[in-house]
Amino acid sequence: MVPLCTVAGAAPSAAAVEWVWPHPVVRPDPYPTGVALPSVDGMTTTPVARPATARVFRIVRLLAGVHGALGVVVLAAVVVLAAAGEPVSSFEWGRSCGMVASAVVALWLTGLAARGSRSAYLRVRIIALVVPVAIIALDSIPGALPLWFAATQIAGAVALVPAAVFLRRPEVRSAFAR
Repeated sequence: MVPLCTVAGAAPSAAAVEWVWPHPVVRPDPYPTGVALPSVDGMTTTPVARPATARVFRIVRLLAGVHGALGVVVLAAVVVLAAAGEPVSSFEWGRSCGMVASAVVALWLTGLAARGSRSAYLRVRIIALVVPVAIIALDSIPGALPLWFAATQIAGAVALVPAAVFLRRPEVRSAFAR
């Protein structure tokens, strides 16, 4: 038998450590199918099996997608304006990139929550509540942003408001009860 693992620098011998497949402890499929296992980041992967909860997460994913699509529109407009030589402030760059980033995170967390991650559910609840308030507050500063920019970002923020309401429904909260 050829040793698959030997002590560094040592010639293969009877004293060398040998590992062969299948390993006596680690089998090709050590986990039974259908068993929910925790993921690497500690978030559970148990699916949320309730139809009402699954429907809520489809709606929230759609609303987060609308938020992201409007963010991409704003970012694309800023890129086009900058390429055309128009003055674009760093505040506009930061706001447009931040909106796209918040949408990506919201979509990612919504997907994890739809698969049963309680911590992702709690985080997406916070995002759906805090992001619209922050966007509306910052875009309402008089003269800081062009009207088209503020209006598009506020429309994207308003898309998340129903998501915050849906995520706080009793049937959704009961699916993630401790």
